[in-house]
Amino acid sequence: MIKKSIDELVTVRKEPGSIDKLPYVEIGDINIDTKIYSYKEKKSIEGCKKAKKGDIIVSRVRPSRGAVSLIKEDSVEVSSAFTILVPKKEILSKYLFYSIAYNKHFFGTLEKLQKGSSYPSCREKDILDYKISLSPLESQEKIVNILEKAEQLNQLRQESNILADEYLKSVFLEMFGDPIKNPKKWKIYTMDELCNLIRDGEHKTPTYVDIGIPFVTATNLIGEQLDIVNTKKISKEEHLNFSKRAKPDMNDLLMSKDGTIGVTRVVNTHEEFSIFVSVILIKPKKELVNSQFLKYLLSTQGIQRKINERIKGIAIRHLHLIDLRSLKIPLPPIQLQQEFADFVEKTEAIKQSQQLSQQEISNLFNVLMQKAFKGELVC
Repeated sequence: MIKKSIDELVTVRKEPGSIDKLPYVEIGDINIDTKIYSYKEKKSIEGCKKAKKGDIIVSRVRPSRGAVSLIKEDSVEVSSAFTILVPKKEILSKYLFYSIAYNKHFFGTLEKLQKGSSYPSCREKDILDYKISLSPLESQEKIVNILEKAEQLNQLRQESNILADEYLKSVFLEMFGDPIKNPKKWKIYTMDELCNLIRDGEHKTPTYVDIGIPFVTATNLIGEQLDIVNTKKISKEEHLNFSKRAKPDMNDLLMSKDGTIGVTRVVNTHEEFSIFVSVILIKPKKELVNSQFLKYLLSTQGIQRKINERIKGIAIRHLHLIDLRSLKIPLPPIQLQQEFADFVEKTEAIKQSQQLSQQEISNLFNVLMQKAFKGELVC
C-alpha cells in the first residue's frame, strides 16, 4: 500500500453549470453523517458547477463539517463552493470516497489550513495536496465491498431518525395545514409581532481560547440538534460582553443567516454560550407561540421558500434581520401548538433510545475504515 496525493489520482471538473435548473445541491444539502445529499426546491444560481455520476464533491467552505458526497445521477448542478473530483483509472470512485468522506484527519487538516472567520474556507490546493493510502485495484474492490455493507447498516439506523423527522413534518401539516395556503384560516402575524427579540450575534471576531465558553456559529446548527460541543471557545469576559447584545436561553430559537440559510434549532441546554453574527437569536413570546411549533413552521417548504426569496447577495448570501422580522406566518391556538410540542417530545425520546445502537454501529464502521486504509482488512 502506497501513499499518493489526491492530485495524482484525480482530475478536477470545472464544467460550468446551468442557471435556474433542478436538482441543485448546496453544502447544507449534504447530511454530514450519511454523506447523502437531498434536494430542495431551490434552483441553481449563477456560478454553479456541473457534477456527473461517480464524481466526489468536497466542500471548501467550513471544511471541518465534512460535507462530502458521491454523485449518483448522470448530471447535477452543484454549488461553486464544492471542488469536484473525477477519479482516474487507478482508483475506484467509491474507494476515493471512503478514503476521505469519513476521514477525521482529512477534515482536521483542512480546518488548520482554512482562512476567514464568518465564512471559513480552504483552498482547492489544500484538498488536492492531501495524501491517501492507495491499494491495488483488486484490493480496492474488496475493501469497497466490505465497507459498503457496513455503511448500509449505518445508514439504515440513521435513516430511521430521518423517517421520524419526516413523520413529525407530516403530523405538523395535518394539524395546522400548509402555512402558505393557510387552509384552516389561522390569523396572520409578522415574526416581529410574535417575538420579544430577533437579533443576530456578535459582529466582531473574538479572541479564541483553549478552555472557555462555547461560541456558536451557523456551522453548529447544521446537525439534527444545536451543537455546543464542537465549537471554538471564548473567555468569560468576552462572553459576558457579547451577551449584552444576544443572550440565548433555554427554548429560544437560533437560525442561520449566512451560508446555508434558514436552518432553525431550538436551544435545548441551560449551558451558557455566545453566538456569532452568522446566527440569529429568536425569543418567542411564550404566551403566544411555542418554540417547537415555530421551529417546524419555519422549516416547512413554503416558509423556507419565502426565506430564500428574501436572501441578499450572490457570492456571499445573507438573510437580513428586517426581512425575517417582517415574515408573515399563521398562528393557531397555543393549546394546539402545545399538543404538537408534546408529540415532538415523545418522538424525540424514542430517537434517543435508538442512539446507543447507532453509536455501536458507527464505531464498528469506523474500525473497519481504519483497518481498510492501513492494509489490515484484506490481503
